[in-house]
Amino acid sequence: MLDQFPYSKHQKLVDGAQRWRCTIRHCKAHVITNRKGVIIKCQNSHDHKPMQYVCTQGGLYVRVSTMILTNNGKHLLMFNQYVYCKHCNQKQGIRWKCTRNASRNCNAYVIVNDAGIIVKGKGVHTHEPPKYHRNLDGTYIMWYVFSANFIHTSKGHLFVMINGYTFGKHYKIRTGMRWQCTQSHSRACKAYIVLDSGDRIIKSITEHSHDPPKYHYCPKNNSYTRF
Repeated sequence: MLDQFPYSKHQKLVDGAQRWRCTIRHCKAHVITNRKGVIIKCQNSHDHKPMQYVCTQGGLYVRVSTMILTNNGKHLLMFNQYVYCKHCNQKQGIRWKCTRNASRNCNAYVIVNDAGIIVKGKGVHTHEPPKYHRNLDGTYIMWYVFSANFIHTSKGHLFVMINGYTFGKHYKIRTGMRWQCTQSHSRACKAYIVLDSGDRIIKSITEHSHDPPKYHYCPKNNSYTRF
């Protein structure tokens, strides 16, 4: 481990030297040590943040994960800024899959034992880490929900657009107005948001089963037309 980044053996070189590469496959960082274990060459520029490790009493370093509770009551696992949802029980522990498994076709996963230690996993994602905000009550909400804005379509509909996805007014509830994904029927998408009287998102399911719809903005009449 160097500067909080772990390396694994890659190949043996001449004169007993050893090449070590970053444990993240897509990262090109590497070091070369001589036969005494002294670093003689280092390319330590990583394209990712350091992984989270903890040292046990036996002197071993293991990867750890963090459990978070979302504002809509879901328990998720956060590791290296990526978020996972519970998938199934396995012999080694619980398998957690990336929350973007459906919407971004991401196959990243981790297996966590009873001590919260990651014992196995595939950490290469097809997307950037989602941004979460920690509320005062300790729950987490996806950061981009605060950038919700209202749009008018060329057909006269009023939608809420968040991160490219659109939501249409569904029905009123005690705490505000529920808006559902505009593809809830055509794509069986269960994503929705709840806006309070101040148009603030107080509850949401923000994982979609599809890519964002494509719209063209017309500044002349300040409206959006779907492709």
